[in-house]
Amino acid sequence: MAREAASMRKPAVSFFPNELLSVDRELVDEGLVFHSRSPTAIVDYVTSRTSADVAPDRTACRAVREEVLTLLRSLIERHT
Repeated sequence: MAREAASMRKPAVSFFPNELLSVDRELVDEGLVFHSRSPTAIVDYVTSRTSADVAPDRTACRAVREEVLTLLRSLIERHT
């Protein structure tokens, strides 16, 4: 779920124990995902977030919903 949170520009944490996949490494490198195996570092990261960091962005949610609906309508029209 860290990838999904990162794609919505929300704080995301990964504590995956093995080598990260390239997509995860890219998200970490871009600062979109915080990766650590240290419980203390993770707690510090999470508690340092503000309410603005975690507030839902309804505008982005609505835009994604509309894009999905547009794509679905297009698929339905092709198969009817």
